Amino acid sequence: MATLEAISKTCERVRERACGGVRGALAPRVETERGAALICALMGMTILMALGAALVVITSTETIIAGNFRNSIQAFYAAEAAAELAVAELRPRTHWIGVVEGTERSQFIDGAPGGVRGLPTDAPVDLTAVVNMANCGAPAPCVNAPRWQLFAYGPLRALAPSGASDSPFYIVALVSGGQTESGAPLVTIRGEAFGPSGAYQALEVTLSRTDAGEAVVVRTVFG
Repeated sequence: MATLEAISKTCERVRERACGGVRGALAPRVETERGAALICALMGMTILMALGAALVVITSTETIIAGNFRNSIQAFYAAEAAAELAVAELRPRTHWIGVVEGTERSQFIDGAPGGVRGLPTDAPVDLTAVVNMANCGAPAPCVNAPRWQLFAYGPLRALAPSGASDSPFYIVALVSGGQTESGAPLVTIRGEAFGPSGAYQALEVTLSRTDAGEAVVVRTVFG
């Protein structure tokens, strides 16, 4: 409103000058007054166009932010699904040695444990780089002994019945072994999810065994 008032006052001053400074008098120079009106109209159009452009930018930005937030939430649930899948498979096993050594894998795999997997709407997922990031903190391999082993991996939509889900996310479950202070075996599962626009989430779930041999979740770490 303040901007429109300023334009109105500016136009009034322009008209006064065009009319020789006499308010309410018939303009002696009609053509000049018409030129002043055109200038005012152009000024108003420029302001309105600027406001419209700003509104478009704000709306587009809010749409992008909302989309990224939605993808982040979906990525979290996808990573949680990867961890829960691994927990469900590991819980009934009598031992986890082959799993933590990388010689046994989940039934949920989509090929060899390495290489590139394509996403429907975004950059591909490199399984070798995913394992290297977990073990080395970088996509390239390192000399450290691998702590994390690839256990389960594949498109999230493959978990659902045929046609029930068309999720664009790719999920991975990595496993790492250990022991409690009392010597009980531990296996930590790291669920990761990759999705559109670089969406990514990860969480860790740790399983241990009770004295009776039952596998229980003893810790969950998000992020």
